[in-house]
Amino acid sequence: NTTEIVLVVQWENTAGGEAGYFLSKQGAKWDKDVDFDNPWTDSANKALKYRIKQYFHYGDTFTVTDAVPTADNASFIGWLDKDRSNNGAAIKHAGDTVTYSYRKSNERYSTYCLDALWAELKISGITDTYDGNQKTTSNAIIDINKGSALADEYKQQADSLITKGEVYYSIDQNNWSTKKPSFTDAGTYTVYAKQDVTVGKVTTTLRASAQVVINPRKVTLTSGSDSKTYDGTPLTKNEVTVGGEKFAAGEGAEYTVTGSQTVVGNSKNTFTYKLNDGTSADNYEITPVEGKLEVKDRTEKLSITVRAKNGTATYDGNDHTVSGLEATEFTVNGKKFTVEGLSAAVTGKNAGSYKNEVKGTATVKDEAKNDVTSQFTVGKVDGSLEISKRKVTLTSGSDSKTYDGTP
Repeated sequence: NTTEIVLVVQWENTAGGEAGYFLSKQGAKWDKDVDFDNPWTDSANKALKYRIKQYFHYGDTFTVTDAVPTADNASFIGWLDKDRSNNGAAIKHAGDTVTYSYRKSNERYSTYCLDALWAELKISGITDTYDGNQKTTSNAIIDINKGSALADEYKQQADSLITKGEVYYSIDQNNWSTKKPSFTDAGTYTVYAKQDVTVGKVTTTLRASAQVVINPRKVTLTSGSDSKTYDGTPLTKNEVTVGGEKFAAGEGAEYTVTGSQTVVGNSKNTFTYKLNDGTSADNYEITPVEGKLEVKDRTEKLSITVRAKNGTATYDGNDHTVSGLEATEFTVNGKKFTVEGLSAAVTGKNAGSYKNEVKGTATVKDEAKNDVTSQFTVGKVDGSLEISKRKVTLTSGSDSKTYDGTP
């Protein structure tokens, strides 16, 4: 029953003092099997406390276990032997001798516990976007007993007994320097850090690493868009806009815009670019976006007039012919156009006026031979063949003689 259990505990406590180990960090465990009582049922954090299976009196000794506590992301650096009774604070290691220094008081013995000390080297990485500036990790720092269940008083005692060496950095774990590396170009870089922690004659090298991730800068290059009504001249837009995250200061590109649209319809405003010296393609994710060039139908058509040739002749009993057009090439808005598909010809013999009629279906083509008939109104003016009458003078003969009585 409950009364019997209390009596047993009281008897054990008066039999001598208890001693053991406190792992102090949640999740900590031994690196091998140990023959200790666990949990230590009459204390806080009992799952982390292990009792040596014997009792101690003032002056008794025990040897520090060679079993080593382990914990994620932390290194065990020794056992804190707290400042107590006649003993000043010290840090013990495997094989060291510990003297039980408590005397019996009020028929009871105090518990003698060694506290695990932990050290962590911490370094924080960074993820950023390329901007032409150097980037690096945080400074590596040592955390002693951070997150452990030790009271602040005992942490301070431990800190006074620990010597911290310089921090060294490396990018390959072969070459080390006290200067922290930095990086500019896009990429993923790993920075390694190490630092020695010395407790007494035991030195532990702490290690940590972090990444510097520099993402390429996302840039969009967009050529200009434009539209107009057909006028026979090319539509161009020599413009490129830089968008997205844009180029880093002092960096950029040159552009050659090649897009052009002359006839009715639309096309992409094509372009190429060349990065300036000092601007690396590896530092950018460049997305070209081509604008749109659109030429629209005219509501009021352009006008061209095709005229047939004129001709004249005088009647001579033969056929006379006039054929052809005065012009089939025309200049509109500074551009040349050609009219095809029309003809004119007329033949006459007798005196009179003959119409040289323009016949056929007109097709208008630009200099590139594109059919642009729909943008034009083609007028037709007929010519004529004029055959004038032949002028004839009939003159009777003249003569004279001396009168002889005959006519």
